Amino acid sequence: MCDFVQEPDGLLEYDFGAWTVRKLFFLAHYLGITTHAMSGHSKFSSLNYIDLFCGSGVFKVVSEGSRVRRYPGSALLAAGTQKTFDKIYLVDQDFEALEAVTNRISRLGCTAELHTWCGDSNLLIDDVVAKIPDRALNIAFIDPYSLKVHFNTISTLAKSRAMDLIILFADRMDIERNVEEYYYPRKSDNLDLFLGEDSDWRAEWEQLENRDGGKIRQFFADCYLRQLKAIGYYYSRTKVIESDRGPLYRLIYASKNEHGLKFWDIAESEDVDRQRGLFGY
Repeated sequence: MCDFVQEPDGLLEYDFGAWTVRKLFFLAHYLGITTHAMSGHSKFSSLNYIDLFCGSGVFKVVSEGSRVRRYPGSALLAAGTQKTFDKIYLVDQDFEALEAVTNRISRLGCTAELHTWCGDSNLLIDDVVAKIPDRALNIAFIDPYSLKVHFNTISTLAKSRAMDLIILFADRMDIERNVEEYYYPRKSDNLDLFLGEDSDWRAEWEQLENRDGGKIRQFFADCYLRQLKAIGYYYSRTKVIESDRGPLYRLIYASKNEHGLKFWDIAESEDVDRQRGLFGY
């Protein structure tokens, strides 16, 4: 996959930090394990991938010495698994990004049935779930910029179906920085929509005496995990992703079935620096 995207193809690509490589390494590892184990499983009608912020399919990292290296994004990783998904559902607000990732998936020769929507995933979620077949096993990767996914969107996606979730939780890059200036005094409702309007986080926040960075991040992660548990996600893991300046955000993996944790634990048992065959430098 890295070879496939190494040469510029004239389509939209994003610039990201090296930490994005680590995040997508875990995703790639998990998708590979899950599709290998569950593709064609008789219990499920299909195995599907949902990406609510899919991007253009390629991003690049500029390292020391101005060396540019391109990497496959989340949707391209899902399209490139050895054992393919039956259906892939992609949403993005940027039409150019959606056009680019669709083009790249087509050139990759992916045989999955592809569905795409351009717009706000929070507004389109009913249309997305209407396309998901009954009795399917689904994996959703939810990688918003900041707090752009509402908890009601997660709840709608997960309702009455097997849906494992991998969610970017922007605890340091947004929540820690903005909670007392924008969210606690309700200058913005982004955090309320992200956590769920019934989370009642302010009442607990008022009782939190130690508000250093680590305590703030853990406080809100615990709140979000409780919200997930309330809609059936009893099994979860969190993985902190760090930049060169320390923790940046965390990935939350959540499943309604304890077997999902086994796949995730295997996926995160190796890190990108020790697994050069996949995302080598």
